[in-house]
Amino acid sequence: MMTNSRSEKSSFVLYKRLMRFVRPYKVRFTVAVLAGVLCASSLYGILTYTPRVIMPFEAEAAARTIDPDNAGTSTAPGVGDITKLQDA
Repeated sequence: MMTNSRSEKSSFVLYKRLMRFVRPYKVRFTVAVLAGVLCASSLYGILTYTPRVIMPFEAEAAARTIDPDNAGTSTAPGVGDITKLQDA
């Protein structure tokens, strides 16, 4: 347990020491951190919503395919057998 608190303390000391070098560039550093957060959140949003955007297009494309076992029959809902349309 002692080593864990020492490593945490030494990490904090190192962080504090590094922040001294950042102090003159405080505004740039803040902008860079905010830009990183914005970029990460937008990437997360894109990856989260991509399947929701693509799924309707995939379903529509799948509905337009023709079932090879039932030639002349579309798998789209509401579309009947082509031979029925030709007989009418």
